[in-house]
Amino acid sequence: MPLGTTWYRSWSILLTAFCGFHLSAQQIPLSTSAPNQAITVNPYVEVYQTADSLSAEEVMARIRSGDLRQSENKTSPGFSRDFFWIRFTLPGGQSGAWVLELDNPHIDFVNLFEVKGDEAQLVGRGGDKQAFGYRTEINRRYVFSIVMTGQPREFLLMVDKRNASVSFPLRLWTEAAFRTYESTTNLLYGIYFGILVFVSAFSFVIGAGMRERNFLSYGIYVAIIGMYMFTQLGFSFQYLYPESSAFNNYSRVIFSFLLLITSMDFFSRLLDIRKYLPLLSKIYKIGWGFLGVVFVFWLSNRLLNPDYARYTILTLNILYVFILVFFGSVFYVSLRTWRFQRGNVLLVMFAFFALMVGASIYILIEYGVVSESFFPVNPIIIGSVLEVLILSVSMAYRVKTLNERKNELSNKLLRQQKDLMRAFIRGGDMERKRISEELHDNIGSSLSLLKNSLAHERFDPKIVNSDIDALCEEVRTLSHRLVPHQMELIGFSEVLADYCKRYERDSGIRVALDQFDFPVLPEHMSVPLLRIVQEALQNILKHAQATEVEIQLVGYQDEIVITIDDDGVGFDPVQMAGGNGLINMQTRCESLDGHMDISSHEGKGTNILMTIPLY
Repeated sequence: MPLGTTWYRSWSILLTAFCGFHLSAQQIPLSTSAPNQAITVNPYVEVYQTADSLSAEEVMARIRSGDLRQSENKTSPGFSRDFFWIRFTLPGGQSGAWVLELDNPHIDFVNLFEVKGDEAQLVGRGGDKQAFGYRTEINRRYVFSIVMTGQPREFLLMVDKRNASVSFPLRLWTEAAFRTYESTTNLLYGIYFGILVFVSAFSFVIGAGMRERNFLSYGIYVAIIGMYMFTQLGFSFQYLYPESSAFNNYSRVIFSFLLLITSMDFFSRLLDIRKYLPLLSKIYKIGWGFLGVVFVFWLSNRLLNPDYARYTILTLNILYVFILVFFGSVFYVSLRTWRFQRGNVLLVMFAFFALMVGASIYILIEYGVVSESFFPVNPIIIGSVLEVLILSVSMAYRVKTLNERKNELSNKLLRQQKDLMRAFIRGGDMERKRISEELHDNIGSSLSLLKNSLAHERFDPKIVNSDIDALCEEVRTLSHRLVPHQMELIGFSEVLADYCKRYERDSGIRVALDQFDFPVLPEHMSVPLLRIVQEALQNILKHAQATEVEIQLVGYQDEIVITIDDDGVGFDPVQMAGGNGLINMQTRCESLDGHMDISSHEGKGTNILMTIPLY
């Protein structure tokens, strides 16, 4: 060894021995702490970094020799490729059981050593790259029991979270205070996750029952928030897959992707981006595809590439940039659509702003810009609690509004059904009365004449056969008018054309039937319309003394129009308004939500105009 180096190291050792207060970490003031509160340890520690894996003894030797420099950041260094060594001292004069808490469940390896001279004795261990039972203390994060006997004690904590973001917020508790705190926080977390489960399940039920995709999207979004936070806080590793450290390392990234995708879907639906900003809606779809590609890229490297850690950092950086871009897009949509949907925009601003602030603080912690020790509770939890409360109140109000609207529509439909039923009954009564009259006046009288004819000894068989054929035709006509069975086969227009031909042949009145873009009608419209035209033609036959009838069927985009004109003697519509035939026609038309106008003057014929909506 060169002489200069030997001289320098000798003087360093002497100076170190003389100025011992510079070599030991600043003592944590246990005596000034309240018995039921935690002491934040980080301000009193020395933090060192090593690129290589060293033993605790080697690290202490390098610290004492001055080969290691202290790190400026004592809580959240951000992304790093180094090991971190945290040195601290507990003062003498204190006794009892204490608990050191490292409130970060996602560290690969954690070892706590007690330094005694040149030796370092292992006190406790943990890490999420081993099965959950590997930990000295079974807890979702890393805790170590320390028993003080009145003598000062020096400790060295090794934190291994290379190629990722690392933070190590440390707190020291009395054992009694820690157990009380643990019970209280677990109760609060239970309430928190219980609320998320209830809100998610309630949204699924409402969404499925009312067929509202907004509620289904919200239910998925809240469920993913719950799973992400359950994993972020370390509960998933403890309770869901304690033997699978590999999946534990996958899960946070997976839920981060899912949380971003579901939040984009829900807020795009809530703000109705597809309606107001269709171009941005397409950009969102492209973004979802891009996130899928990034996820496949990360997963394939995680499974196949030994050097996957640096790709994980790249993936997280892309994800964080995407999150910030999404935050910006929500504000952009809010500004652009403010005048169209102020209620929704205000809701999003209040709810989304809380989560955005929490997520932004967490990202700053990940990059080492903000110290995690400033926040006793994960900022994302605070943001998500506020967001879910605001959105859930809004969704409950929407359920109330939808239920009122549904009841209103149900009542309206019930009234329409009652009106249709009354019209149907009136129409049926009129139909039965008319059939009764036809049976009595036409078929009954014809049968009586035929009977009288057969009663004579002298009768002409040809005449009898002709009368029987006429009766058969009457019965056949009546049957067609009762059940237009051809309607299902050839449609309204063809059935009406066939009827007009028979009407023209039997009555001697010329019928002109014209059609213009007339659509194919459903049966519930075809039968009433056929009955209306039949009634009109029968009235013309009985009363109009017409020689010609013109019927026009015209189809439009959302309605049909039917006109019936004759050249008969006409009548006074006011005086004839109470006629059974006209009432029956009007009732059938109204049952189809249509409108019928009758225009007639004595000696100038009659015009009937019907307008029927298509829906």
